[in-house]
Amino acid sequence: VRLGLSSISATSGSIWVAEEKGLFKKQGVNVEVIFIGGGASRVVSALLSGEIQFSVGGGDAVIRAALRGADTVLTASPMSRGLQRLMVRPDIKTPAELKGKRVAITRFGSAGHWAFQLFVRKWGMRPENFQLIQLDSSPAMFASLEKGGCDAAVLTMPSFFVAEERGFRTLADPADMDIYYLQNSVDSTRSYLRANRS
Repeated sequence: VRLGLSSISATSGSIWVAEEKGLFKKQGVNVEVIFIGGGASRVVSALLSGEIQFSVGGGDAVIRAALRGADTVLTASPMSRGLQRLMVRPDIKTPAELKGKRVAITRFGSAGHWAFQLFVRKWGMRPENFQLIQLDSSPAMFASLEKGGCDAAVLTMPSFFVAEERGFRTLADPADMDIYYLQNSVDSTRSYLRANRS
């Protein structure tokens, strides 16, 4: 069984631990964990192509694919509140001050992209008010934030802890804003599950 991960982050740590400690094999399952990256939309594409049988990424991508008629299904989601935070340069204090500026996300359709849209909606603004740039991973977005390539970034842990230590500010946190969305869902296709019930 091939399992594709949408990102390298602490939120996927349980998968890496299970592989490294042989927990999959202990349960009689031979799992090859593959880092695909680029957010949930990319792993859902790999899932639909048949290259992987399971994916781990933001739940909204697999749900959106299913709503458009794809064979995808969300099988489990251990987290109902995302772990992304919108980190900004120290001089940006309010959402209004971020308007028109460059905001880094992993990819369109990723959990970070969805989180950003939810932040913006909560502020009464629109995503079009910002310049979104796609940078594939939290470490890459943090590096861009540090070097001035972007003004803000939707980071996951541990990257947002490092950003805080370096003086960047948290402008949006789902926990503080009462925002809920599926984080790190385990997804598959209905046809695969039907054919492999045992």
